Amino acid sequence: MNLTDYRTTSMLKVFENVSSEAERLGAEISGSEIVGLVPRDALPEDPARSLKLLDFEEDKVLEVNVKRKLGVESPFD
Repeated sequence: MNLTDYRTTSMLKVFENVSSEAERLGAEISGSEIVGLVPRDALPEDPARSLKLLDFEEDKVLEVNVKRKLGVESPFD
């Protein structure tokens, strides 16, 4: 699923709605993934746990990549 405006519809809200629908149908979400880069503001607190992200690493965060390219040490300042 592509989200085009995380300020209007958060990743967490989408995940919760998909999980609820899966549960209603007798299924369970085992995990999710981020394909490409995501702005830090789009991620909920503790994204790996709250979104059941598989193999989540900070290199998926847009700002981390920009700061690394610029040579900034701490990516989450």
